[in-house]
Amino acid sequence: MTKKKAIRVGHRGAARRLISKIEEELEKETTQRDEIESLCETLKKKRDILSELDNRILEEIAEENMEAEIEDSDRYVLDIERILTKSRCLRLGKVLELRIVGVSGSDNIKSQSEVVKEYGEKSIILENGKYTAKLPWKPDFLPLPHNMELVKQRTGSVIRRLANKPDLLKMYGDIIMEQERRHFIEKVEETKLPTDRPVHYIPHHPVAKESSTTPIRIVYDCSCKDGRDNPSLNECLESHPPVMNDITGILMRFRAKKYATTSDLEKAFLQIQLDEKDRDATRFLWLSDPTNTSSPLITYRFKSVLFGATCSPFILSATLLKHFKRKSGETFRYT
Repeated sequence: MTKKKAIRVGHRGAARRLISKIEEELEKETTQRDEIESLCETLKKKRDILSELDNRILEEIAEENMEAEIEDSDRYVLDIERILTKSRCLRLGKVLELRIVGVSGSDNIKSQSEVVKEYGEKSIILENGKYTAKLPWKPDFLPLPHNMELVKQRTGSVIRRLANKPDLLKMYGDIIMEQERRHFIEKVEETKLPTDRPVHYIPHHPVAKESSTTPIRIVYDCSCKDGRDNPSLNECLESHPPVMNDITGILMRFRAKKYATTSDLEKAFLQIQLDEKDRDATRFLWLSDPTNTSSPLITYRFKSVLFGATCSPFILSATLLKHFKRKSGETFRYT
């Protein structure tokens, strides 16, 4: 394992240099998209190598070091995904920095609005008072692997680690039971494997929160890869940037009146149902009896849009746009 970690250090260093190079290119006004795309393709290969090394190291690591190892791996994954998302925004014709401060050309806004409008019309429907959305699959995505064995190993590691902290184990199980009670997830019979849709499993692990009521949250790793040649779920999904209010307009409206109010949607992603044909791509494993760490693992799948998928913010903003247009008429603008 020491040798694997040494190899990983080298690849991480190369990935950091690529990230710095891409960020430099994104800052230039004369940036060539072809050059950035070439750098991003190289970075994706590094990401795949690192993902495979991470999985091999996790299989061999001691239980007491598991949490730190996962958090360390996640930091690198998030850095790589951040820069790839940033570059995708540029290729869509909308530079991220300009969008954040509210400065962008009308052609770019039109292009982005057309993407959101087309997705909303074709992939989001209103059923029984709730919105149902399809995952925005890439048209040429590789087949998702049936990676149950890898996820079974990762889930077993999480259970063994949590077994040393009974309070956290109970809280972890309670979160999953609450999601099932609220119909965000559902149990699946493993004997009935569909053949007309992707079947894919997502590993999950706890992350500590600075909260007295909910000290942990469950993170679903949609970027997990089962080998270098197999795609992750996130790699198969479009990751259009979400439609966002520009910060300039928000600040101006806050200054216009004496009082201002804000609000928050509780579990916003989970309020949007997931299309039936896409649910089997979001399977995960957990204990059949959360009070007994030796009980068999059973399969769940998401009935709602999950936090962790690269497309979830885009789906949420597209759904909100469709909802407010339905309520306010076609004159409504999400700005």
